[in-house]
Amino acid sequence: MCAHKYCSECIKHMVNQETVPYPIICPADGCGAKVCLKDIQAIAPASVIEKIAEAAINALLLDPKYKDKYQSCFRTGCEQ
Repeated sequence: MCAHKYCSECIKHMVNQETVPYPIICPADGCGAKVCLKDIQAIAPASVIEKIAEAAINALLLDPKYKDKYQSCFRTGCEQ
């Protein structure tokens, strides 16, 4: 986590996109630090937090480091 200050409007713009990026990165030029979920929860509606959680789970499932530990459910029709 960095110490950059950013306005809530910048973060709202980042998380209110059709596809929420994950991880959410500090918008300061050249920073690259991840924005803390607690900061996002303070300004974003529950629907956005849900999209971020889904993006986080998908990122975990696609990460080669965890391919032997986690996978999507194989049951037909299950979206878990």
